[in-house]
Amino acid sequence: MKQGLPDLFDEAVALAGESQLGRPHFASLLVEKGFVKDSNKAFDRYLGNKKLGQLRDVWPELEDVLTTLSGQDIELVLAHPKRYPLTVTKLKRLLADFKKWGGTGMEVASGNERPDSVRLLERLSVEFGLKASVGSDYHDLLALDAGREIHANSW
Repeated sequence: MKQGLPDLFDEAVALAGESQLGRPHFASLLVEKGFVKDSNKAFDRYLGNKKLGQLRDVWPELEDVLTTLSGQDIELVLAHPKRYPLTVTKLKRLLADFKKWGGTGMEVASGNERPDSVRLLERLSVEFGLKASVGSDYHDLLALDAGREIHANSW
């Protein structure tokens, strides 16, 4: 129990079900159990950057991770690429490397992006031959320019 919170891991896993476990599941539980009044407060107090739920550590090289996982019959998706402090040129370089090392998709929206950013990311997904994902943090319908309806965690 850290900062007065019970261990919520098993409940978060159950809440996530078949989807990828993420901080939004913990936020929902914190709201449900009355520790915070809404999900925004959960992130502000416990789950945001430099908080209890935001773990920072040494990360392996992207090439090592992707080449290890690329033959495993799984989708390798780059999460929230607009959150990285990259110019469009550097983002394109990242996407080229990501694709070269086995990446198969990229998140184009997670609920916080401006419409112009979503359109840019959608164009880049087409340019680099990557599937477009709306990611696990996006919980509403997203209608892209092509008229397709895409829901969270769908392709």
